[in-house]
Order: sequence, then structure tokens, then C-alpha cells
Amino acid sequence: MTHLRQLAALAVAPLVLLAACTPDDDDSADPPTKTTKTTTDPQPYIDATVSSLTAEEDLGFDEENATCIATALVDVIGADALARAKVTPAEFAAADTFDVLAVDVPADATEQLRKGLDACDAAGAFSSAFVAALGVDVAPEDTACLTDGLDQGALNDALAEGFLNSTAESGQRLEDTIEEALLDAVLGCPGVVTAAFLAQAPGTVTPETEACVSQVIEANTERVRAAFGGDSAAADALGAEIGTSCAATLGG
Repeated sequence: MTHLRQLAALAVAPLVLLAACTPDDDDSADPPTKTTKTTTDPQPYIDATVSSLTAEEDLGFDEENATCIATALVDVIGADALARAKVTPAEFAAADTFDVLAVDVPADATEQLRKGLDACDAAGAFSSAFVAALGVDVAPEDTACLTDGLDQGALNDALAEGFLNSTAESGQRLEDTIEEALLDAVLGCPGVVTAAFLAQAPGTVTPETEACVSQVIEANTERVRAAFGGDSAAADALGAEIGTSCAATLGG
């Protein structure tokens, strides 16, 4: 079972893309005074970034969450700084690398973005994307359990760095953070794992089958972690144990 690894890898590409999409405030080169006012409408930049985020359906960003993230990204840079650098909204949303956008990064950009992301629901987006990637029916309460179990602070730290740094090292840290956070959350939500294995059952799932599979899952947390982390041998062993223990509970 490699769903988690695939999801984390999938998440990195658009996040690093938006890292490139998120240049930085030019305040260090042209510091604002108390009378400086924003004269450039930030909404076109926000709208373009929302379109980019929601176009990645597998990431689970709905309109509200994408708008929150896009606003945080634009606020860090500032619409005036983008306009002065002659960066268009389309360029902001479509840039492949950070260096493409000729805007200086403020020294506190990562902290600014981290605070902006605190108002967003990255955990909800990634838990929804993970459940969608599983391709099975998961009860709403189990999806909620996954969301609640994700370390929002760690996710936001990694996202802020990922958005602002397009290096391979930053992308790998982001991928690793997402994977570890999801693994930790999955272990606290056996209903999610149970649903994944029940979807592969060769017969009719009964309440007894569900209870049996859940019991095996809860008794093998380390094997579950390994399986969802991409260890095919662990996944096969877990599936075999479930088959041996629970086959008799299946209906015809």
C-alpha cells in the first residue's frame, strides 16, 4: 500500500509550484512609511492562486481553504511589490521556480506565512486528499478523526518553508513532514485503515468482519505504519493475518 507516499509526493509538486508562485515583499528595498497605502488590488493575484490550487483536485483544497492559503501567500509578498516587479497574477500563479519572479523575500517571510496559514485548514485538506487517494468509502467521523490527529503546526511550518523555498531539500522535508503527520494520524484512527482493508474483502462484509479487521488493525500498529509507509511486505503480512483471522466472518 503506497497511497500515503503517493499523496505526499503529489502534494510537494503544487506546493513547490506555489512556492515559486509566492515571491516576497519588496519592503526591504523600498520600506513603506506610515503614510504608504496599498494601491494595487490584491484580488487578481488571490484569484489566480486559488484557481491554481483548486485545479489540483487530488490535494483536497476547496474554494474556502484555497482562498485562505492564497491570501496568506499574497499578503507575504504584497500586491504593490508584485506590481512594481511587473509580475502579473497569471505569472504569480504559474511560476515554476522562485527565481523566476524578481521580487525580494522579506527576512521574516517564513514567519509571516506561517502565521497566515494558521487561519487555514491544511489538515482538513490533506486528510480529505488522503482519504480520496485510498479510493474507498471512509465514514465522515473517521475522516474527521484523521483531520484532528494531524499536527497542524508541523504542517504549517513545512508548508511555509515549502512555499518560500524551491530547493530539493525543502521539497523533501515537506514531503517527509506530510507523510509522518499522516502516518501518526492514521495510527490514531483505526477506522480509516479498517475501511481500506474491508474494501479488498473477497466476500460480503458483515458487522463481525468489520469488528475482526478492526481488532487486527489495533493489535498491529507498527505493521500498519510500515504498510502505509510503502512497505509492501508489511502490507502483505497484515493482509494475510486479516485473511486468516477474519475470513470466516464474511458472508456469502
